[in-house]
Amino acid sequence: MTVLQAIVLALIQGFTEFLPISSSAHLILPSALIEDWPDQGIYFDITVHIGTLGAVIIYFRKMLLMMLKESIAWVVKKGPRTENVNMFIYIIAATIPTGICGILCKGLIENYLRSPLVIATTSIVFGLVLWGAQIYNRKYWKPEALQQNSSSETAVVTSEKGEHLNITKALLVGCAQSLALIPGTSRSGITLTAGYFLKLNPKAAAEFSFLISIPIIILSALLMVYHVIKDAVNSMHEAGKAVDLSGVLQTISSNESFNIINLTIGLVISFVVAFIVIKLFLDLLNRLGLVPYVIYRVILGLVLFYVLLVVAPAA
Repeated sequence: MTVLQAIVLALIQGFTEFLPISSSAHLILPSALIEDWPDQGIYFDITVHIGTLGAVIIYFRKMLLMMLKESIAWVVKKGPRTENVNMFIYIIAATIPTGICGILCKGLIENYLRSPLVIATTSIVFGLVLWGAQIYNRKYWKPEALQQNSSSETAVVTSEKGEHLNITKALLVGCAQSLALIPGTSRSGITLTAGYFLKLNPKAAAEFSFLISIPIIILSALLMVYHVIKDAVNSMHEAGKAVDLSGVLQTISSNESFNIINLTIGLVISFVVAFIVIKLFLDLLNRLGLVPYVIYRVILGLVLFYVLLVVAPAA
Protein backbone atom coordinates (compact mmCIF):
# COMPACT_ATOMS: atom_id res chain seq x y z
CA MET A 1 0.00 0.00 0.00
CA THR A 2 1.36 3.39 -0.99
CA VAL A 3 1.41 6.50 1.18
CA LEU A 4 -1.33 8.05 -0.96
CA GLN A 5 -3.54 5.02 -0.48
CA ALA A 6 -2.90 5.15 3.27
CA ILE A 7 -3.94 8.82 3.33
CA VAL A 8 -7.12 8.12 1.34
CA LEU A 9 -8.15 5.20 3.54
CA ALA A 10 -7.40 7.11 6.75
CA LEU A 11 -9.51 10.01 5.50
CA ILE A 12 -12.31 7.58 4.65
CA GLN A 13 -12.20 5.97 8.09
CA GLY A 14 -12.04 9.25 9.97
CA PHE A 15 -14.76 10.86 7.87
CA THR A 16 -17.21 7.94 7.81
CA GLU A 17 -16.83 6.22 11.20
CA PHE A 18 -19.25 8.54 12.99
CA LEU A 19 -21.40 9.69 10.09
CA PRO A 20 -24.45 7.55 9.22
CA ILE A 21 -22.95 6.34 5.92
CA SER A 22 -20.94 3.21 6.95
CA SER A 23 -17.17 3.28 7.38
CA SER A 24 -16.72 -0.46 6.78
CA ALA A 25 -18.45 -0.19 3.42
CA HIS A 26 -16.23 2.65 2.28
CA LEU A 27 -13.09 0.80 3.36
CA ILE A 28 -14.16 -2.34 1.48
CA LEU A 29 -15.11 -0.55 -1.75
CA PRO A 30 -11.72 0.71 -3.02
CA SER A 31 -10.15 -2.78 -3.15
CA ALA A 32 -13.41 -4.27 -4.45
CA LEU A 33 -13.97 -1.79 -7.29
CA ILE A 34 -10.51 -0.50 -8.27
CA GLU A 35 -7.98 -2.73 -9.97
CA ASP A 36 -4.53 -2.90 -8.37
CA TRP A 37 -5.85 -1.30 -5.19
CA PRO A 38 -4.57 -3.59 -2.44
CA ASP A 39 -6.56 -4.54 0.61
CA GLN A 40 -5.30 -2.38 3.46
CA GLY A 41 -4.70 -5.36 5.72
CA ILE A 42 -5.53 -5.98 9.35
CA TYR A 43 -2.68 -3.85 10.74
CA PHE A 44 -4.01 -0.74 9.05
CA ASP A 45 -7.55 -1.59 10.15
CA ILE A 46 -6.42 -1.79 13.77
CA THR A 47 -4.53 1.49 13.52
CA VAL A 48 -7.36 3.58 12.06
CA HIS A 49 -9.79 2.07 14.56
CA ILE A 50 -7.47 3.22 17.36
CA GLY A 51 -7.37 6.67 15.75
CA THR A 52 -11.16 7.04 15.68
CA LEU A 53 -11.41 5.53 19.17
CA GLY A 54 -9.02 8.18 20.46
CA ALA A 55 -11.11 10.90 18.82
CA VAL A 56 -14.38 9.93 20.49
CA ILE A 57 -12.69 9.41 23.87
CA ILE A 58 -11.00 12.82 23.73
CA TYR A 59 -14.18 14.55 22.60
CA PHE A 60 -16.28 13.08 25.42
CA ARG A 61 -13.42 12.96 27.96
CA LYS A 62 -15.18 15.04 30.64
CA MET A 63 -18.38 13.02 30.44
CA LEU A 64 -16.46 9.73 30.41
CA LEU A 65 -14.36 10.70 33.44
CA MET A 66 -17.48 11.64 35.40
CA MET A 67 -19.16 8.40 34.37
CA LEU A 68 -16.16 6.36 35.46
CA LYS A 69 -15.69 8.25 38.73
CA GLU A 70 -19.34 8.13 39.77
CA SER A 71 -19.79 4.51 38.66
CA ILE A 72 -16.81 3.39 40.75
CA ALA A 73 -18.19 5.33 43.72
CA TRP A 74 -21.59 3.70 43.20
CA VAL A 75 -20.14 0.18 43.12
CA VAL A 76 -17.35 0.46 45.69
CA LYS A 77 -18.63 3.06 48.13
CA LYS A 78 -22.37 2.53 47.63
CA GLY A 79 -22.66 6.08 46.37
CA PRO A 80 -25.74 7.55 44.69
CA ARG A 81 -26.93 6.21 41.34
CA THR A 82 -26.54 9.38 39.33
CA GLU A 83 -27.40 10.08 35.69
CA ASN A 84 -23.77 9.41 34.80
CA VAL A 85 -23.98 6.01 36.47
CA ASN A 86 -27.15 5.28 34.53
CA MET A 87 -25.44 6.28 31.29
CA PHE A 88 -22.56 3.92 32.06
CA ILE A 89 -25.07 1.10 32.59
CA TYR A 90 -26.88 2.00 29.36
CA ILE A 91 -23.62 1.85 27.38
CA ILE A 92 -22.86 -1.63 28.75
CA ALA A 93 -26.42 -2.77 28.06
CA ALA A 94 -26.28 -1.56 24.45
CA THR A 95 -22.99 -3.37 23.89
CA ILE A 96 -24.19 -6.82 24.96
CA PRO A 97 -26.51 -7.62 21.99
CA THR A 98 -23.89 -6.50 19.48
CA GLY A 99 -21.18 -8.58 21.13
CA ILE A 100 -23.37 -11.70 21.11
CA CYS A 101 -24.38 -11.23 17.46
CA GLY A 102 -20.77 -10.55 16.50
CA ILE A 103 -19.66 -13.86 17.98
CA LEU A 104 -22.55 -15.89 16.57
CA CYS A 105 -22.69 -14.36 13.07
CA LYS A 106 -19.03 -13.57 12.34
CA GLY A 107 -18.53 -16.43 9.87
CA LEU A 108 -21.81 -15.83 8.06
CA ILE A 109 -21.08 -12.13 7.58
CA GLU A 110 -17.47 -12.57 6.44
CA ASN A 111 -18.30 -15.39 4.02
CA TYR A 112 -21.51 -14.12 2.45
CA LEU A 113 -22.16 -10.44 3.17
CA ARG A 114 -18.89 -8.61 2.46
CA SER A 115 -19.73 -7.76 -1.14
CA PRO A 116 -20.39 -4.54 -3.08
CA LEU A 117 -23.91 -5.71 -3.96
CA VAL A 118 -24.77 -6.10 -0.30
CA ILE A 119 -23.30 -2.66 0.40
CA ALA A 120 -25.35 -1.12 -2.42
CA THR A 121 -28.54 -2.67 -1.07
CA THR A 122 -27.99 -1.79 2.58
CA SER A 123 -26.90 1.75 1.71
CA ILE A 124 -30.24 2.44 0.03
CA VAL A 125 -32.55 0.45 2.31
CA PHE A 126 -31.19 1.64 5.64
CA GLY A 127 -30.76 5.15 4.25
CA LEU A 128 -34.48 5.32 3.52
CA VAL A 129 -35.27 3.85 6.94
CA LEU A 130 -33.10 6.58 8.48
CA TRP A 131 -35.14 9.19 6.61
CA GLY A 132 -38.35 7.66 7.92
CA ALA A 133 -36.94 7.76 11.44
CA GLN A 134 -36.26 11.49 11.19
CA ILE A 135 -39.77 12.18 9.87
CA TYR A 136 -41.24 10.20 12.77
CA ASN A 137 -38.98 11.80 15.39
CA ARG A 138 -39.88 15.34 14.34
CA LYS A 139 -43.41 14.73 15.54
CA TYR A 140 -41.94 14.78 19.03
CA TRP A 141 -38.82 16.99 18.78
CA LYS A 142 -39.24 20.10 16.65
CA PRO A 143 -35.98 21.44 15.08
CA GLU A 144 -36.83 25.01 16.11
CA ALA A 145 -37.18 24.11 19.78
CA LEU A 146 -34.02 22.04 19.71
CA GLN A 147 -31.98 24.88 18.23
CA GLN A 148 -33.11 27.16 21.05
CA ASN A 149 -31.71 24.62 23.53
CA SER A 150 -28.53 23.89 21.57
CA SER A 151 -26.43 26.02 23.93
CA SER A 152 -27.29 23.79 26.88
CA GLU A 153 -24.52 21.54 28.18
CA THR A 154 -26.89 18.59 28.38
CA ALA A 155 -28.43 16.84 25.42
CA VAL A 156 -31.74 16.38 27.25
CA VAL A 157 -34.26 19.18 26.86
CA THR A 158 -37.83 19.48 28.02
CA SER A 159 -40.53 18.11 25.78
CA GLU A 160 -44.15 17.18 26.35
CA LYS A 161 -44.04 14.35 23.80
CA GLY A 162 -40.46 13.16 23.40
CA GLU A 163 -38.96 10.46 25.58
CA HIS A 164 -35.57 10.00 27.25
CA LEU A 165 -33.10 7.17 27.47
CA ASN A 166 -33.68 4.24 29.83
CA ILE A 167 -32.40 0.67 30.12
CA THR A 168 -35.04 -0.75 27.77
CA LYS A 169 -34.31 1.80 25.07
CA ALA A 170 -30.56 1.24 25.50
CA LEU A 171 -31.03 -2.49 24.92
CA LEU A 172 -33.17 -1.82 21.85
CA VAL A 173 -30.54 0.55 20.42
CA GLY A 174 -27.96 -2.17 21.11
CA CYS A 175 -30.06 -4.74 19.24
CA ALA A 176 -30.30 -2.34 16.31
CA GLN A 177 -26.54 -1.81 16.47
CA SER A 178 -26.12 -5.54 15.76
CA LEU A 179 -27.40 -4.93 12.24
CA ALA A 180 -24.32 -2.78 11.63
CA LEU A 181 -22.32 -6.00 11.39
CA ILE A 182 -23.74 -6.15 7.85
CA PRO A 183 -21.48 -3.99 5.62
CA GLY A 184 -23.15 -0.84 4.36
CA THR A 185 -25.66 -0.62 7.21
CA SER A 186 -23.65 1.96 9.23
CA ARG A 187 -23.31 1.59 12.98
CA SER A 188 -24.02 5.26 13.65
CA GLY A 189 -26.84 5.25 11.09
CA ILE A 190 -28.72 2.28 12.54
CA THR A 191 -28.30 3.45 16.15
CA LEU A 192 -29.53 6.92 15.21
CA THR A 193 -32.46 5.29 13.42
CA ALA A 194 -33.34 3.30 16.55
CA GLY A 195 -32.94 6.32 18.80
CA TYR A 196 -35.14 8.45 16.58
CA PHE A 197 -37.88 5.79 16.41
CA LEU A 198 -37.69 5.53 20.22
CA LYS A 199 -38.55 9.25 20.38
CA LEU A 200 -35.20 10.32 21.81
CA ASN A 201 -33.93 13.87 21.50
CA PRO A 202 -31.85 13.85 18.27
CA LYS A 203 -28.74 15.21 19.98
CA ALA A 204 -29.10 12.74 22.85
CA ALA A 205 -29.54 9.92 20.34
CA ALA A 206 -26.41 11.04 18.46
CA GLU A 207 -24.32 11.36 21.62
CA PHE A 208 -25.44 7.93 22.80
CA SER A 209 -24.58 6.53 19.37
CA PHE A 210 -21.06 7.94 19.69
CA LEU A 211 -20.64 6.76 23.27
CA ILE A 212 -21.65 3.16 22.56
CA SER A 213 -19.14 3.12 19.73
CA ILE A 214 -16.35 3.14 22.32
CA PRO A 215 -16.75 -0.44 23.64
CA ILE A 216 -17.56 -1.71 20.15
CA ILE A 217 -14.41 -0.20 18.63
CA ILE A 218 -12.35 -1.50 21.56
CA LEU A 219 -13.76 -5.02 21.21
CA SER A 220 -13.31 -4.94 17.43
CA ALA A 221 -9.69 -3.80 17.75
CA LEU A 222 -8.95 -6.41 20.42
CA LEU A 223 -10.42 -9.12 18.22
CA MET A 224 -8.21 -8.04 15.33
CA VAL A 225 -5.17 -7.95 17.63
CA TYR A 226 -6.02 -11.48 18.77
CA HIS A 227 -6.05 -12.72 15.15
CA VAL A 228 -2.74 -10.96 14.46
CA ILE A 229 -1.10 -12.66 17.45
CA LYS A 230 -2.69 -16.00 16.60
CA ASP A 231 -1.39 -15.84 13.01
CA ALA A 232 2.08 -14.88 14.27
CA VAL A 233 2.14 -17.81 16.71
CA ASN A 234 0.98 -20.23 13.99
CA SER A 235 3.71 -18.95 11.67
CA MET A 236 6.32 -19.53 14.34
CA HIS A 237 5.05 -23.04 14.96
CA GLU A 238 5.18 -23.82 11.23
CA ALA A 239 8.75 -22.50 11.08
CA GLY A 240 9.74 -24.63 14.05
CA LYS A 241 10.55 -21.61 16.22
CA ALA A 242 10.05 -21.33 19.95
CA VAL A 243 7.17 -19.03 20.78
CA ASP A 244 8.02 -16.06 23.00
CA LEU A 245 6.99 -12.42 23.20
CA SER A 246 9.98 -11.02 21.31
CA GLY A 247 9.55 -13.62 18.58
CA VAL A 248 5.86 -12.82 18.19
CA LEU A 249 6.58 -9.08 17.96
CA GLN A 250 9.34 -9.69 15.41
CA THR A 251 7.06 -11.89 13.32
CA ILE A 252 4.35 -9.23 13.35
CA SER A 253 6.72 -6.37 12.48
CA SER A 254 8.28 -8.34 9.64
CA ASN A 255 4.94 -8.72 7.88
CA GLU A 256 4.93 -6.82 4.58
CA SER A 257 1.73 -4.94 5.50
CA PHE A 258 3.32 -3.67 8.72
CA ASN A 259 4.57 -0.35 7.38
CA ILE A 260 5.26 2.06 10.21
CA ILE A 261 4.95 5.15 7.98
CA ASN A 262 1.56 4.13 6.62
CA LEU A 263 0.35 3.10 10.07
CA THR A 264 1.40 6.42 11.57
CA ILE A 265 -0.35 8.29 8.77
CA GLY A 266 -3.47 6.22 9.33
CA LEU A 267 -3.47 6.83 13.07
CA VAL A 268 -2.97 10.60 12.93
CA ILE A 269 -5.30 11.37 10.04
CA SER A 270 -8.14 9.13 11.25
CA PHE A 271 -7.90 10.72 14.73
CA VAL A 272 -7.92 14.33 13.54
CA VAL A 273 -10.64 13.88 10.93
CA ALA A 274 -12.88 11.84 13.24
CA PHE A 275 -12.62 14.45 15.99
CA ILE A 276 -13.61 17.24 13.59
CA VAL A 277 -16.47 15.16 12.20
CA ILE A 278 -17.91 14.44 15.66
CA LYS A 279 -17.91 18.12 16.56
CA LEU A 280 -19.40 19.30 13.25
CA PHE A 281 -22.02 16.54 13.18
CA LEU A 282 -23.33 17.39 16.65
CA ASP A 283 -23.18 21.14 16.00
CA LEU A 284 -25.09 20.88 12.71
CA LEU A 285 -27.48 18.02 13.51
CA ASN A 286 -30.49 20.13 14.50
CA ARG A 287 -29.94 22.53 11.60
CA LEU A 288 -29.26 20.06 8.77
CA GLY A 289 -31.00 16.95 10.02
CA LEU A 290 -30.22 13.59 8.43
CA VAL A 291 -31.50 14.15 4.90
CA PRO A 292 -28.06 14.98 3.39
CA TYR A 293 -26.78 11.59 4.57
CA VAL A 294 -29.87 9.85 3.24
CA ILE A 295 -29.36 11.43 -0.18
CA TYR A 296 -25.69 10.44 -0.19
CA ARG A 297 -26.53 6.84 0.76
CA VAL A 298 -29.14 6.49 -1.97
CA ILE A 299 -26.84 7.99 -4.61
CA LEU A 300 -23.98 5.73 -3.48
CA GLY A 301 -26.19 2.67 -3.68
CA LEU A 302 -27.53 3.53 -7.12
CA VAL A 303 -24.03 4.26 -8.46
CA LEU A 304 -22.79 0.95 -7.10
CA PHE A 305 -25.68 -0.94 -8.71
CA TYR A 306 -24.95 0.78 -12.02
CA VAL A 307 -21.24 -0.02 -11.86
CA LEU A 308 -21.74 -3.60 -10.73
CA LEU A 309 -24.67 -4.56 -12.95
CA VAL A 310 -24.13 -2.42 -16.07
CA VAL A 311 -20.54 -1.25 -16.37
CA ALA A 312 -18.71 -4.30 -14.99
CA PRO A 313 -20.53 -6.95 -17.13
CA ALA A 314 -19.95 -4.87 -20.28
CA ALA A 315 -16.22 -4.47 -19.62
